[in-house]
Formats: sequence, structure tokens, C-alpha cells
Amino acid sequence: MKILLTINNRVLDITFDTPLGYFDAHYSTSYNDSKWNHKVLAKQINDKELASIIVFEDYLRKDLLDNQKFCKQETVIEINRLTEEAQKQIKLFPSTDEIEELFKKNELILHKGNYHKDEDHRTHKSTLLDSYYEGLLDLEKAKVVFDYKESCKWYFNEETEEEREATAEEEEAQWIKIQEELIMPRTSTKVERIYDLPECLAHWDDRNNFQQYFFVKQDTGWEYISGGYGSSGSRYNLGIMIHAFAHLQKQKQKQKKNIPTWVLEYNNCNETILRDHTDTFRCVAPHFGSNYHNDDRDETERLTKSLIVHRGDYVKERDWSSD
Repeated sequence: MKILLTINNRVLDITFDTPLGYFDAHYSTSYNDSKWNHKVLAKQINDKELASIIVFEDYLRKDLLDNQKFCKQETVIEINRLTEEAQKQIKLFPSTDEIEELFKKNELILHKGNYHKDEDHRTHKSTLLDSYYEGLLDLEKAKVVFDYKESCKWYFNEETEEEREATAEEEEAQWIKIQEELIMPRTSTKVERIYDLPECLAHWDDRNNFQQYFFVKQDTGWEYISGGYGSSGSRYNLGIMIHAFAHLQKQKQKQKKNIPTWVLEYNNCNETILRDHTDTFRCVAPHFGSNYHNDDRDETERLTKSLIVHRGDYVKERDWSSD
């Protein structure tokens, strides 16, 4: 596999000899879902040239969090305290079917009209459902307001730690303060890291602190797929590809062929650094709760035991107590 590694101050740049396509590990037209597994996938790619890249992400340096080159900051408006407390009171929303039955019982018209498209009817029904849910929330808000209003009838003296019935002036002052707290808008700052990875690694899920990329050389060129722990689809990709590549590793060694693996670090100032390279397949530990389920855990351990690399060997764990 031609991965050209241009090292400048140990910063890695990756290019390929052919355009990259997407490798689909989810199914095959020859097999239904119940028969599709890592062994079937391994059989299909057994004669292909294979390779892998693992990228371990380090946490961005704290002094770069305000730097527009490294982070995007967005002020997000959160729901107020009144809405939050009302939402907590609604333990179980009725189902859509239950609400539609109520609508029919109350003779509401669930279609937009005979001159409208299906999409208009769906939007109309959705608006009715939203209105019903908002009504439920309004009822709970009224209950929250009533409870707080009642609580103002009592006054707690912090110095004596005694509670007594409030005077009219104390009740009014407490109620004014609580109203302000209930309806005051709230904001938070969302910080999103800007990733600047080489092209073939650019599809990064920021819920992951690592990703593993699996490359398969097809007749039309290289295809790849990535996996991590961040989402159900990503966990599935990671699980089935680790199992398939590990299954093939022994066969490739007998054929004197290799599944090379590069281990990279995406460091705390957005540099991609080559940390390790092996001629044989390496992987992160497969997630036993992953969306690709291999019921034979003993097989998983046998396949991966000598192949696993750990993030802590390449990236220093952050001391959160110092933040």
C-alpha cells in the first residue's frame, strides 16, 4: 500500500496512490443479516491488500480554547428553570396514537385539506401534536408556579435556622425573587474543537478520543471505513472490522503478507504525529458492548489478545483535578 509519509518535525502528511472510496461493512447482497458476520466479511476480503491506521486524540491545550483557529465557540440559549422543572414533572408522555384518538374523540380535523400534498397533511398533524404537548407543559408549569407561590407563605431565617409564617411584605419579596429566577433565560457556551486532520482521516466524530481506520484495496482503488466508541454505527464498524482483520492476520502471516498498521497521535495543538508503525495488524480493544456482537468472547480474546494497543501508551491522560 502506498502511503506516503512526509515527516516534517514529526508531523505526518498522508496521501494515497488512488482516490479513496467508502467500504461498506454492514451487509452483502449474498447474505441476509442473520448470516453476515466477521468471518464472512474476512472471506470476501481475504485476497485484498489491507492496512489500518489508529489515531489517538489528545485533549486540546487549555490556552487554545479561545483561539478561533482551534475552536468554535457558540452561545446556546437554554430553557429557563420553569420549563425545566415542568418537563421533569411529565413522567410519561402519551403516545402519538393515544393523542390522535383524543383528537378524533374531540372531532379535530387531522388533514390539511383536499388541495394539499401528503407533506402538508403530515406537517398539519405534527403541528397539532406539538400544540398538545405544549398544552401538557403549560399545565405542569401552572403546578410549578402554584407550588412556589405556596412556599413563599413561609419565611426561613438563616441566622436562627428557624421557619415561620411570612409577613405579607416577606411573602411578596420572596415571590418577586422566585418569579425572576423561574423565567430568567439561561445561556451556556458550547466549545467545539476544529479538526485539521489529513484528508483520509478527516471524517472525525468528536465523541471519540480515538478512531481506527481500515483500508481495503479493491480493483477500482482503495476503500476505507472508520470506527470508534462514539456512536452505534461507529461501534459496529469497529467491532466487525477488528474481528475480520484479526481473523485474517494469521492467514496473511502464513502467506508472508502483512496488514500494516500506523499509530498516530492527534496532539494537543492539532498536529498529526506518527508514533508507531508495525508490519502486522494492531487494534484498540474491541468494545464488548458494541453494536457488532460476537457471542464467542473467548474467540474475541484469542483473536485480539496480542494485537491490542492502548491509548495511554501514546497519549498522556489528563489530570482533571488540575482543571
